[in-house]
Formats: sequence, structure tokens, C-alpha cells
Amino acid sequence: MMENNRNLLHNELQIDANLQSHLKETAMWARLIGIVGLVFSGMLAIVSPFIPQFMDSNPAYQANNDMVVGGIMLTLLYLIMAGIGFMISLFMIRFAKMTRRALDQSDQASLDKGIQNLKFVFRTYGIITVVYLGFIVLAFFITMLVPMFA
Repeated sequence: MMENNRNLLHNELQIDANLQSHLKETAMWARLIGIVGLVFSGMLAIVSPFIPQFMDSNPAYQANNDMVVGGIMLTLLYLIMAGIGFMISLFMIRFAKMTRRALDQSDQASLDKGIQNLKFVFRTYGIITVVYLGFIVLAFFITMLVPMFA
């Protein structure tokens, strides 16, 4: 079984009509998701500097100076999220563009670049997932330890 997998990698892989159809549709959806992601990332980046002002206009937050720091931290968090969303969307659009070019022109180099951009999308989502799971584990341990010391 292992030998068959190695031989497959040494042979030239073929893109048949069915696979080509799947790749074209995937590229179309990736382009749409990428464009929508760019728009939302841009909106988030535009709105984020105004978060401290929104918080300051709320009477519940005016009495607490710590909320100013919280507003600044929230602004930074939103800017980071906008940057990450922008990068993911850009990689999606590049994947779509390069894959379409590869399929239309039978260009192996474009297909390689397209798949490489898709790899960057999944790598970024993987890193975000690992960080998120780490925060969940950390929060779990903190919630277990806080009652012990309270």
C-alpha cells in the first residue's frame, strides 16, 4: 500500500475534466469569499480607531478611566483582526486568480502558486485555531484556580 502511494507521486498527476470543474468552482467561491473578507477587513480597520470614542460617549464608561485603556486595547485587537482577515482574504483571492489562470492556460507554475496561496490560508487558520484552543485551555485552568485562592 505504501509503495503505491510513492509511485503515484513520481508519476505526473492528471487534471481531468471533473477535477478541472471542481477547481474552477472552488476558485470562484474563494474569490467571492476573498472579496467579502477584504470589504469586512477594511470596514473593521476603519471603525476600530473610533471604539474609544464610542465607549467614552456611553455614561456607564465615563466614570471609569480603566475603560479608556480597555477601548485602546479593543482598538488594537480589532486592528489585528482586520490585518489577519485582510491577509487571509488576499491569499484566497490569489488562490482563485492563479488557479483560474492555470486552468485556462494549462500553466503548471500558476497552479503551483495558486495551491501555495491556499496552503497559506489553511496554515493561517490552523495557527489561529491552535492559539484559540490555547486560550480556551488557559481560561479553563484560570476558572479552576481562581476559586481556590478567593
